Amino acid sequence: KQLYDTIRERRFIHDGDASLTQHIANANAKVDGDKLRIIKRQDHLKIDLAVCASMASYTARNLLIG
Repeated sequence: KQLYDTIRERRFIHDGDASLTQHIANANAKVDGDKLRIIKRQDHLKIDLAVCASMASYTARNLLIG
């Protein structure tokens, strides 16, 4: 959910890499309790960079908070 919120609030900045943009576009969200999980829109699409961005966003936030 944190990555989604960061993108929605226009706080997610990247260098315009086409692969990242495509992987984000290929991703859907699945509600899992109070969490959102990143899933593929279709089985053949790639979302690896969306998952990496989510993990990096989580790590960066935790480093800033302490």
